[in-house]
Amino acid sequence: MYNNAMGTRQKNIVTSFNKLSAFDFYDLAHMKPTQMLVGMREVEEKQSRLRKAMKSPDDLKKYLKARPILVVMGPDDEAYIVDHHHLALALQREGFTEAPIEVLGDYSKLDHDAFQKKMLEKHYFYPYDEKENTT
Repeated sequence: MYNNAMGTRQKNIVTSFNKLSAFDFYDLAHMKPTQMLVGMREVEEKQSRLRKAMKSPDDLKKYLKARPILVVMGPDDEAYIVDHHHLALALQREGFTEAPIEVLGDYSKLDHDAFQKKMLEKHYFYPYDEKENTT
């Protein structure tokens, strides 16, 4: 759940959160974004909040419990992020390797074409670049 460089204090915080959490945890490296861009100012703001929350296991638990990464399961059992993209990136940048998730739907039995159609139908994909052009 954490990068070895985080240190013992942060390891204990993360371990405490894991024991107290009712959420499933999922490997951040295997989560796929459904929007093409994120604002880095917001990511940095989330990182700052995470650093403050990491000072106490209870604060970290409260912070993350209120913000699980919302995902849908897709083909090949991949988790597709549908909300909290900024937080997912902030967690990665702070050295976390896993994050609490809430699964909104399981479309893992669909083939890739049917999955993309379902995701567009549900408005879970945001296929636009910074100029609002479809990618």
